[in-house]
Amino acid sequence: MNKELLLVILISALAQIGLIVMLLMHVERLGSMYERTNADLFERWTNEREAWLLERQQLLDRIQAPSFGEFKHAEVKILKTKLGMIERAPLEPL
Repeated sequence: MNKELLLVILISALAQIGLIVMLLMHVERLGSMYERTNADLFERWTNEREAWLLERQQLLDRIQAPSFGEFKHAEVKILKTKLGMIERAPLEPL
């Protein structure tokens, strides 16, 4: 009887240990999923904020420009600079 009782207790303890191990593995997997989700959300938020700041700066530049023509001229100049097209000054007649 004692042997049977000890066997039942041992099996029960092993089952509980197995459950604990399974729960720990599940918690670890959930933790890594949480970290990945957090990183993705932060990256998405950062990208949206950068886009918003760029749009805001463009609107401020447009509002503060003396005229629309000057604003567009400055915008074209910036694009040419980014593309490597250097704007040369026109030649003056002698």
